[in-house]
Amino acid sequence: MNRSEIILLSVLTILGIYWVLILLLPEILSPITLTFYAFQDFTLFIGYPGVFLISLIGNATILIPFPYIAVPFFMGVDPFNPWITGILAGFGAIIGEMTGYIAGYFGRELIDSEKAESFSNYIEHHAHSTPIIIWFLAITPIPDDFFIVPLGAARYPWWKVFVPGFIGKTMFLTGIAWAGRLGLNWIEMFFANGDSIISRSVEVIAVILIVIAIFAVTRVDWSTVTERKIIDSN
Repeated sequence: MNRSEIILLSVLTILGIYWVLILLLPEILSPITLTFYAFQDFTLFIGYPGVFLISLIGNATILIPFPYIAVPFFMGVDPFNPWITGILAGFGAIIGEMTGYIAGYFGRELIDSEKAESFSNYIEHHAHSTPIIIWFLAITPIPDDFFIVPLGAARYPWWKVFVPGFIGKTMFLTGIAWAGRLGLNWIEMFFANGDSIISRSVEVIAVILIVIAIFAVTRVDWSTVTERKIIDSN
């Protein structure tokens, strides 16, 4: 069992214990509800500069998932504007991603020469589709460091990474902010009336599904998938 599986099992075990406790003691205070309201206060405190900075940090953590999208989600509601939130978060996110590009650019010698050459050949033969792939990865929650770092190593023009990446990240995070604008009030109403065993159980199940979804996305070795696609195309 690897480390990520141990972490997943530990989190699910803790949630399972909490679920048993709420069945036995339904009057206990929900830590998930407390976290929800604490995060609302946190986003009010950090404001627009905070969503920019956290998005930057969240995307500068190369190959390590960081759940930064919760911030633009919570900042989709008043007094914040979801359009401004999405643009600032997208700008911070692509600047963070460019740290991976820079790492590849100046760390070219550390990358396997055969892989670097294969990637350079792929870019040369797929000049028109490369920006589309960058945009597609940016507009999805799929980690894109595995693609951005080799682009730097291949000396791919930085602005051809920045522009489609910024557009994709902005579209994605604006969508997240609007999801918060449309759904956060419903979630708050659920927590405000969440004293029953059924509502607490739904709360736990939702968290479990989110944890499993995050694990599933990060469990895939996207770099290996990309390498195979590149080798096949060459």
